[in-house]
Formats: sequence, structure tokens, C-alpha cells
Amino acid sequence: MILTEDNEKQIYYISRTNPSPIDNVAAKFVSYRAPVAKIASYLPGDIAEIDIRGELKQFEIIERIQYHPIYKNEWDSTNNTVDSHQDIRVTVESFKSFLNDFLKPKDIEKVNFIDDLLREEKKSKIIFEGIRRNVIECMSLRDQPILDEFQDEIFRISLKSQLLIVGPPGTGKTTTLIKRIGQKLDIAYLSDEERELIDKFPMTANDSWVL
Repeated sequence: MILTEDNEKQIYYISRTNPSPIDNVAAKFVSYRAPVAKIASYLPGDIAEIDIRGELKQFEIIERIQYHPIYKNEWDSTNNTVDSHQDIRVTVESFKSFLNDFLKPKDIEKVNFIDDLLREEKKSKIIFEGIRRNVIECMSLRDQPILDEFQDEIFRISLKSQLLIVGPPGTGKTTTLIKRIGQKLDIAYLSDEERELIDKFPMTANDSWVL
């Protein structure tokens, strides 16, 4: 949830791909590759400045929830982190269990989400304050849907830019570059400047350049 320059609250649902809007849902659905999706890398209380179609806009981050959807007979979302403007971070191991155990269907739209989570934390085995780290069972590339503020800046930097990324193993170098490649190969999310660059130097294939 963000606060716009017009002092209006807006909810954005940001996913890996191109989500379809849902009828009667006020939230805006956008791909992580879109410029406005940069807000996902900020924490509540931060001010994000984003260039949208050549116009610089400011958004204040109010709340952020990171979902990790899975399907096992039914849809659920596990190890979800909820960040609030009050510098509070809560982890919910299962949203399905939370909704079933603590909320009545008629109360779901009225619930004060953060307050309700904190109130139930002490007596729940699926809600706790802070972050719970997953146990590493094997060495593999980390699945990181949302980049942090610094990784996101690299991910969205102009196509004509050059940058050296260094750091110890596990700091997100490869993940950042993979996401950058995915975005730059999707011409729908290139900036006007990047499209002009491609038109200026025509190539035989969309992927005939080096990143």
C-alpha cells in the first residue's frame, strides 16, 4: 500500500509476470518489470521516486506484504512477511491457516491486519514477529521474487549503462542479472530511451547483444 502525491492510498499487487485485473478489486495489478513496481523494493516509511512515462512521481510506502504462493490440494501462501509503517515486521507461516483460525468470513474485509496479527502472535504457532530463515538443504540459486532497493536500481538501469558488480557468494549478483536479462528481453517494459537505442542500432535478433 502506498500514499500518492495527492494524499490518496493505493494498493498495488506486483507479480513476476503480467497479472490480469480482477473485477470489483480496487488494487492495481502490475508486472515486476514495470517502472512503478520499483515500490516493491522499498520498506514502509520510505519515499520512492519513480519515472513514469517521463514524469517523476513520489510515493510513500505505507505497508508491504510479500507472498509466497503454493498449491497443495488448495491454494495457500507460506512464509509471508508483513511490514508496517510502525517499523513492525511479522511473519505468517500460512495465510490459509490464519484466515481459517482467526478470521470469520464476514470480518475479513474489516480486519485491521497488522493489529490482528500482533494480537494473535503470542497464542499462534504460525505467526511471529521478525523473519524466520529457511534451512538450507542444498546449494542452488535462491528464488528471490523481490529485489532489495540496491539490486532493484541495478536491475532497472538503462540498457546503455555499464556497471561492475562484485561481492561474496550469496549476495544476489546472479539473481539481479537474471532478472535484468528477463526485463531487457521484454520490449514492452523498455524505456523510450532504450527503444530508441535499439532502433538506432538494428540487429538481426532481439537477443543479439551482450549483457
